[in-house]
This record gives sequence, structure tokens and C-alpha cells, in this order.
Amino acid sequence: MELSTKEVDHEDTFVDSYIKFGLQVTDAPVEFHQFLALGTLAGYLGNKVYLPYGDDNLYPNLWLCLLARSSAFRKSTALRISKKILRNVTPDTILPNDFSQEAFYKTLSSGIGYGTLYIDEFAKLKGLLDREYNIGLKGFLTELFDGLIGHKRKLTNVEYIMPDNTIINLFTSSTIDWLLETIKESDILGGLLPRFTMVPVYKKAQTYAMPPAVLGSAKDGLYNHLYALNHIKGPMMLSAEAKALYDKWYYEFEPKYCYGRWGAYYTRLATTCLKFSILYAINNTKSQKINDLAMGRAIRLTDILAQKFAEIMEDELVL
Repeated sequence: MELSTKEVDHEDTFVDSYIKFGLQVTDAPVEFHQFLALGTLAGYLGNKVYLPYGDDNLYPNLWLCLLARSSAFRKSTALRISKKILRNVTPDTILPNDFSQEAFYKTLSSGIGYGTLYIDEFAKLKGLLDREYNIGLKGFLTELFDGLIGHKRKLTNVEYIMPDNTIINLFTSSTIDWLLETIKESDILGGLLPRFTMVPVYKKAQTYAMPPAVLGSAKDGLYNHLYALNHIKGPMMLSAEAKALYDKWYYEFEPKYCYGRWGAYYTRLATTCLKFSILYAINNTKSQKINDLAMGRAIRLTDILAQKFAEIMEDELVL
């Protein structure tokens, strides 16, 4: 169940321009570029926009894990493209990828309330969180996914104060086999792993013996797309058509996926669909109104992810 290239509209938007750029400079699968384009957009927007969500706000931040069989799929290369773009337009939001709990608190308390963390391999992230001096950091990360409420943290007699609603984006990768062999069921059902959007790919459409050189000016259009969004701030609005579309889809999605063993993952994925709709709305119209076109594209993407995750869990996980 591969992501259809028909999802790439080839319009003059950030997401579609990013995908075209990614396909020019590496033979990483189009799926990786698709989701990292959304992730890069989320990293640039941070917590400046949100969708009112019950008694809370839903921010468009994403946690992405690229999954493939081997390094031939260029997972790290795809991550580097996103990181380099974001670093050039908003360098202060790139978080250090080799951290202690103390360093992480210090970085976030001196920041602007959001950031993006790139870690090439999920194994490295797991190793960092398993270190004795990082006890408690896993729980703190889950809070940062939803938006930090209790924004004071004390460690070794030092108090760190972080801005309200601090959030992070987190982008990493893994081989499918490593993930299945290493991650405990408690991580799947618990707080950390369900927050990741898993992007598994088994095939790629092209292979480069050596990637072609690309002029630096090729990135200028991507930067300009992001700079053009600087006016975007505050709540998103959901059109009546978009809400009806999401409601209809959710009432079918929940009983199909959310009551089983991996329900925690699918329930989070349904919420991530709304995050996709925020990002597509801003990407497509540079406005804060989510229309049915943005919602439809978000739903199609989410359906593909749900089916792919189901295939992995049903066909490959040895219980």
C-alpha cells in the first residue's frame, strides 16, 4: 500500500515543492519526503497555530519515524534535508540531539516555546532515554508532545521555567526489523510510541548511483514559502464541510481500528489526522481555515498509515 504520487499536486506550495526538491537530490522514497515536508512545516509553525480541541488546543507538531529495511532507502539523508531547511530559516528551534535531562530542560527554558529534535536512529533515542541520569525524561517528552502545562521543572536544585504550551517535533528513523525486535509491548501500549507517526516503506521508485548536484538557489523557493507564513498565528477554523467529512470518517475509523490491541496507536493517529489537516490548510491556502480539500487529503494520508501499520503488526510481529 504505497503512497500514490497522485497525492503530489505539483502546485506551487511548500509541501509539493519540498517533495519535488527531495526527489531531485536523493533516491529516498517519495513517502519520506511527503511526511518530512509536513514535519518541516510543523517545525516552522511551532505552537503559533492550533485547533481548539475540547478544553484544550491541538498543535500541529509531529513525531515521525521513518521505517525501511536498510540504509539503501536513505532515511538519514531524508532527515538531513528537512533539518538543513529548518536550520536555515529558524536555527534557534533546532534542539541538540545528544542530550541529558538537564541540558534538555536548559535548552527549552531559554527557547521560544517550541523546537524540533532530529535523531537519526530510534535506537539512539531509546539509548538516551534508558540512561540512568535521564530517568523521567520519557514522561517529560510525552508532555511536550501535547503541550507543556506544568512549565516548571526542578533538577539538582535548579529550577527551569519553560514557556506555556511548549511543544516539540521529533523526527527519527529505524529499520522495521529493529523496531519489531526491540520495542516492548509496554512502549506500544504506553505513552511514548503511540505518539509517533510510523512511515513504513518497502519499495522505492528510483535509484541513484550518485545524486545529482543541485544549485543552492533551488532551496530559495522553499525558504520563501515558509517566510510567507509569518502572518499565520492563532486558532484554526474548521469549515462545516471539513468537520462533516472528518466526523463521517472517524465514526468508521474508530470501530475498525481503535478497540483492538494497538488501539492506543490508532487513537493517536486519528488525532494526527487533524494535525495533517491544519498543515495542509496552511500549505494550500496560507490561511487559518481548514476546508474539505485539506481534510480530505489528511484523511487519505491517515488511511494509508493505518493500513500499513496494521500490515506490520499482523504479518510481522512475533508475540
